[in-house]
Amino acid sequence: DSEEKVPDGANRIAGEPPTSTPTARQWKKEIDDLRSWVKDAAWEMELTREARLQWERLESPIDRASVAKQLQCLAQGDWASDARQRTTKYGDATFNLFRANFSKGGRILWERAVGYSSKLQSWTEVVRVWAILNQHDDQDAAIDRVYNAHRKGKL
Repeated sequence: DSEEKVPDGANRIAGEPPTSTPTARQWKKEIDDLRSWVKDAAWEMELTREARLQWERLESPIDRASVAKQLQCLAQGDWASDARQRTTKYGDATFNLFRANFSKGGRILWERAVGYSSKLQSWTEVVRVWAILNQHDDQDAAIDRVYNAHRKGKL
């Protein structure tokens, strides 16, 4: 058929009007670029499936590029910026979720976590990205999902 498989598993019919959503080829290039930027970074990075899908669904190429730049900074260990602040919705000292701004309303929710490193062949601390939000209003619900995932012990 004339269908092109896109990364989130949804099918896009060839011949549909073009949108600003990235094609599978553009999306692969953005991911490959990020991988090359963080390959030798101080921190390994994990993006949850939800975060990858949210990044892919950003309509603005400028926002997608801004997310990539923020992720690169996080992977380099550049966490001192005012744009990267600890969330305070839950006062639990063991819940260390941070946010990084990539636009006026755009947020990246991330944490330092323990994850498996294929590069090191062992468990180590990583930067785990939970959500990439285009709207500031979506932040509280996303924090709730992350907090509940922590409570249940699930990723």
